Amino acid sequence: MTGPKHGTPLPCPFCGGNAIVWRKKDDSPPQQVWCCNSVTCGGQLELHEPGQNALAAWNTRAADPKVARLQAENAALNETLYKAIKIIVDIKAVLDRVEHPAP
Repeated sequence: MTGPKHGTPLPCPFCGGNAIVWRKKDDSPPQQVWCCNSVTCGGQLELHEPGQNALAAWNTRAADPKVARLQAENAALNETLYKAIKIIVDIKAVLDRVEHPAP
């Protein structure tokens, strides 16, 4: 999962705490991001190459296999729900014809 490239950092990927971004006064990309729970967590990211964006790197997350599984389950449930709704609509149409036959 990739979060915002600029602006607000995502929570710490290690402890879920807030992150702090260090920015230079010029418009260059941030070079350091660290967890505000640095005493208990120690999560940090520091880039030394000019032009690298520490915030973009911090906000990049590996895909969670659980998310892919849940997305697949959700798609299957949506398909089942769609089919069930179609059956209900078809049954209602038949019942309407039985209750109100054409003259």
